Amino acid sequence: MTITDIAEFAITSVENSSVSELFKTRREWQESGAGDSHKEWLRKRNMPRIDPSSNDKFKTALRFVQVYDPLALDLDSDGIETVSSDAGITFDFDGDGLKTGTGWVKGDDGFLVLDRNGNGSIDTGAELFGVDTVKANGQKASNGFDALRDLDGNADGVFDDQDEQFANVRVWQDLNQDGVAQVNELKSLAEHDITAVNLGSTATNQNSNGNLISAVGTFVRGDGSEGSVNGNQSLAANLDLATNPFYREHTDTIALSDSVKALSDMKGSGAVRDLREAAMLSSQLQSQLSQYNQASRPDQVGMLDTLLRTWAATADYRTWDQRIGDLGNDIVEVSFAYSWERATTDGIGSGASSSGSQAEIGSAKEDTGPTAEQLEKQQLLERVKILEIFNAQNFFNFSRDESSTDSGGDALVAFSLSSGANTRSRSMSAGGREVVLTEEDISINAGQAELLNKSYESLLHSLYKGLVVQAHLKPYLDVIGLVFSNAEPVLDFSATQQLFLQNAEQNPAETMLDIADFMSYMKFTGKDMLNWGSFTDRMLTSLSEADAVEFYRQVSLLPLPDEDESVRFGTHNSDSFKVSAP
Repeated sequence: MTITDIAEFAITSVENSSVSELFKTRREWQESGAGDSHKEWLRKRNMPRIDPSSNDKFKTALRFVQVYDPLALDLDSDGIETVSSDAGITFDFDGDGLKTGTGWVKGDDGFLVLDRNGNGSIDTGAELFGVDTVKANGQKASNGFDALRDLDGNADGVFDDQDEQFANVRVWQDLNQDGVAQVNELKSLAEHDITAVNLGSTATNQNSNGNLISAVGTFVRGDGSEGSVNGNQSLAANLDLATNPFYREHTDTIALSDSVKALSDMKGSGAVRDLREAAMLSSQLQSQLSQYNQASRPDQVGMLDTLLRTWAATADYRTWDQRIGDLGNDIVEVSFAYSWERATTDGIGSGASSSGSQAEIGSAKEDTGPTAEQLEKQQLLERVKILEIFNAQNFFNFSRDESSTDSGGDALVAFSLSSGANTRSRSMSAGGREVVLTEEDISINAGQAELLNKSYESLLHSLYKGLVVQAHLKPYLDVIGLVFSNAEPVLDFSATQQLFLQNAEQNPAETMLDIADFMSYMKFTGKDMLNWGSFTDRMLTSLSEADAVEFYRQVSLLPLPDEDESVRFGTHNSDSFKVSAP
């Protein structure tokens, strides 16, 4: 084997190996014209980065449009026909007491409905068959077919007169297209000569006036012929982002002090500088990073949220609450406060709307303290502040407009608060008063909330991955050797395993977590995987009961990534557990 073969093996075997990459990238460094030394240039290039999946989820949440998918029947055999969401038809899908503009099925076709509260009307999406239907197990249906399948009492895949609720289900033909179910518009399946609805469906992707038909099936008429059942009558919208400010590079650099050079580093994203440069702008961040390196892993995990907040605070970026304050002028002062923090006055009101409406401001309000739901929304809103900064993109957008009244009185001030496709609009008389907006005035639907939380969790996990390699794993990586076996170079982990054994004598639970993170980082395969599997098996079985309990407790505290980024790790017995992959 030649020297070149050995060097190539080292390069491909040890990811980011300093020696091998210095040889491999020397020409690239020279051609870059960078002012840094080759070693420093390489360090910066290989720094851990914020996971782009955080940006993907943030962008998806930004353009998320709440999907409503009631089952619709093609009653006149000419295909499902719909009208646009611009037609002015409104309906309360989620049962929050507010009707919102929606795409709709034309009057010659109909929705399958069930008057679940027995009031003679179809009030909300829960009484259609779609994602707002709550099934018998307490969970919401995944789509219209899933909702109807819940009524298939004999589980034969067909909804017919053998099922208890068949006679109670109605077909709603909204003949006058007003979004309100009149008596003459509700008829039984039998009145439409429908004897069965087949519960199987086929995925499709049909656009109809901006509405998406994403699944199709069939129903059976009394004469044996079949008609079309189309599911997922959905709202759809596209937000075409021409640029993505998540990816950035600061052309100006900040000189690092010797003390900051000793701290961990990571690539920033959006409006945030790389971690060390950001630390030069914040003595608080410097202190937290120093404390982080000295802390135990459970304490480090507990510090991640604080580190993200402090890192984000170093960016020159207006957070959404600051942008609300920017709406004020000499006449009206505008600010944000959580509702329980201001006991004397109400905000400008709650409820989504696509048009302005008068709102009383300044009415007395009793302070009852935050509810669990309010605290959950507070956590989400605070996370959005950080996500906006790390993505360098506003999730919330606010605007104001003033217009004079016909009577010549105080001007009307209109506020618009939007998050993606959701908008709340309110107006008031200017009158020189203070306006305080609260969390009730900011609209985030359930789909957006889920995506935003996942985006934040991905961001948190990125920070954990980036720091664990530089803190806990560095001593183990530093002692990996290179030896020859049968004239072939192989990585030698004997010193690494010996170091694990030594550390386990002092702190078995934390050392086991080091092993888990190390294995995830190295991504072993083949013989190495078998070797390390045997090693970890011995380590796990040697844990005392108390150490095992502590180990599993610490595993439960780790920031969990998406399922496909995790590994399972355990002995040859059935005591496997899931560990995040650095």
